[in-house]
Amino acid sequence: MNRSIVRPARPVQAALALAAVIIAAGVFAPPARAAAASAEPPYPHGKYVEECSLCHGATGWRPAQVSPKFDHAKFFRLEGAHKTASCSACHQSLKFAEDNAKVDCVACHMDVHDGELGSDCARCHTARSFIDPMRMRRAHNLTRFPLVGAHFAADCDSCHPLQAQGHLRYVNTRTDCVDCHLNDYLATTNPDHQAGMFPQDCTQCHFQMSWMPARYPAHDPLFFPIYSGTHRGKWSSCSDCHYQTGVYTTFSCILCHAHNDATKTANQHSGVAGYTYTSDACYSCHPDGKKP
Repeated sequence: MNRSIVRPARPVQAALALAAVIIAAGVFAPPARAAAASAEPPYPHGKYVEECSLCHGATGWRPAQVSPKFDHAKFFRLEGAHKTASCSACHQSLKFAEDNAKVDCVACHMDVHDGELGSDCARCHTARSFIDPMRMRRAHNLTRFPLVGAHFAADCDSCHPLQAQGHLRYVNTRTDCVDCHLNDYLATTNPDHQAGMFPQDCTQCHFQMSWMPARYPAHDPLFFPIYSGTHRGKWSSCSDCHYQTGVYTTFSCILCHAHNDATKTANQHSGVAGYTYTSDACYSCHPDGKKP
């Protein structure tokens, strides 16, 4: 009976085979791979050292979330829209202590005024909203043209249209009424400002707090008391007395003071030399609207 004879493997061959099995199983790794597997990623924040838990959590290193405990105010207070800005919006690198992030407004925000209004954006803008009209209007009150009345609610560009550099300051903006209200002046027909050659200084009749109703206070001391005395509240329009459109040198007293019995009026003036029942005669004797 023939039996198979099993010969033992040579010692060198057995050793090589065992090593191959061990390496394939990952029991031992080559020195380079082992070092790479055990090494931590390089610290990305340079010289800036802080507790990792302020931005990173145990459940996941990324994405980083800044904890409310982190006091950014000791560097730059994050308010308004700055609260939602990403770190990289101001920090170009993660080496926070070395990237020299600037805190000037113009470092992040384009200056549409080309530096003509200074670099302190906080005079007109806030972190809550870069377009804060209320703050702009309050700042305007420090200028030579305070905004009151309807001017307080006007849009900035209605008086300050965008212009080329060198023409943006308040100093090149005229403050005469007619610069903005010329169309109002030309379109008004009662009374007709253009035909009557009214002055283009709107403040003689109009006011910033309320454009209408218009008043002409100078009428009392210069011509005839219509805002005081017996004629106060007795009229509603210039045409009540000035019946010729655009001509304000003529007027009529008879339109309002027409008497059914002209003879009665004549009898009341029987002792007045040269009496006539005309408006010019009325005014010559009653320039202040009172009885002589």
